[in-house]
Amino acid sequence: AIISERVDTRAHLATGRFAAIANAMVRLTYPRASRVIAVSGGVGDGLIAHYGVPKAKIRVCYNPLDAAAIALRCAEAPEVEAGPDDFVGLGRLVVNKNFSLAIRAFAASRATGRLIIMGEGPLRLQLEAEIAGLGLKDRVVLAGFCANPYAVIARSRGFILSSLAEGLPNAVIEAMACRTPAVAVDCPSGPREVLEVGPAVAGQFLEGRGGLLVPLNDVQTMAMAIDAMHDDAIRARLSDAAAARAADFTVEAAVDAFWAVIAESLASQGSLA
Repeated sequence: AIISERVDTRAHLATGRFAAIANAMVRLTYPRASRVIAVSGGVGDGLIAHYGVPKAKIRVCYNPLDAAAIALRCAEAPEVEAGPDDFVGLGRLVVNKNFSLAIRAFAASRATGRLIIMGEGPLRLQLEAEIAGLGLKDRVVLAGFCANPYAVIARSRGFILSSLAEGLPNAVIEAMACRTPAVAVDCPSGPREVLEVGPAVAGQFLEGRGGLLVPLNDVQTMAMAIDAMHDDAIRARLSDAAAARAADFTVEAAVDAFWAVIAESLASQGSLA
């Protein structure tokens, strides 16, 4: 068997009625697989450290994106109007996406535009109350589900990732394909790898390849990074770097990586035709 792990396993199985059982099942089964594909190096490191998967069995295969298709969607009319001073976020309105951090950091920043969060979920009322409490009803938009988020992202100044945990943050890579740089938290796992920088340092942001990395749950440092994105020279440099980095995540590269793992596994079992 080959197992493909798409999330940060420890964070994903940290809570819930059957968390202990689920963690025990992973420890029992994953080390016995022929190979374990991790969606990022951080996910792989977690499987080695916490679940006893031998390092020799771990292979990292990044998710692909279709940059040409995204470019076409960017050119479409946006469902939500966005301007060059706006910031955007994308994802379900759930605890793990931690949009409260993005909202509080935006409130603490000197940003003059709006924060547009695309997605729907059970925390809508809670987030609406927080937005109202911060006096941001006219500046933070919970836009709901958008069929084409790329057209909105492409017209904004920056993309904000505030998650508590990721496997590999596809939304950041897709934003970079839209030439929109990211302000991303150094959560487990993926943002550090995508931006090729880190680890984040308390109280300061790091410039990576296509975005700025900030410590997890650090409101003031995320606000500083949002402010830095208003420097047109910094933003232009990050935009060029973002597009170049996104080009690394091709469908062809992903297919080759997955097939290499399959072929290696078959060969190790003496089954390669």
